[in-house]
Amino acid sequence: ALLEAGNVQPLPCKDVHGGRIIAATEFVPSMFDTLANARALFYAAMTVVEDVDAQKNGVVMVHALDKMMPNVTQKQRMNMCICAQTITITPVNVKRMYLLSDDTEEMRAMVDILQLSLARHTRHRFKPFFGTLADNIKSLSSHGVSPQVLPFNDWGMLKMVGASAWMMQRRALEAYRTAMTTQMRNGDDSSVPY
Repeated sequence: ALLEAGNVQPLPCKDVHGGRIIAATEFVPSMFDTLANARALFYAAMTVVEDVDAQKNGVVMVHALDKMMPNVTQKQRMNMCICAQTITITPVNVKRMYLLSDDTEEMRAMVDILQLSLARHTRHRFKPFFGTLADNIKSLSSHGVSPQVLPFNDWGMLKMVGASAWMMQRRALEAYRTAMTTQMRNGDDSSVPY
């Protein structure tokens, strides 16, 4: 559901360094009621692994956390940390990780906790931006990520153009893989390309 909603999107474009971009937007705390966010992030990261250029040039993670405090429960905070740890268990070479957040004491404390939950090799590549979403997007552009490629605008509205096409492509690929696996299990591998 989060992938279909466009909250987690591997973008077809790259940053100025050639890194593939995965954007995640969490604009409401209720998105962290379950671990669905971590599963969606893991799936998106694993699809990027299939891209040879992404393996060479790495991946840039952009997370937009906006207007989430002070109503975040302890369970939601734990799930946010699990999402941060999800990145470290995938075979994705994370070159840079940017987090866009409101500039409040609560969010700064939450970002500190998120940063500590990252593995050491990912933690030093983590860069938070604090302020309005519009200001954070402008700051992000000085780090090689163009505002035009992001799947959300200055007000947090999602752009679904790329997400819909990506979901259709992934569904077709997953259906093909399932069909091929079923054929191989049934002993009919005559049409399976090698």
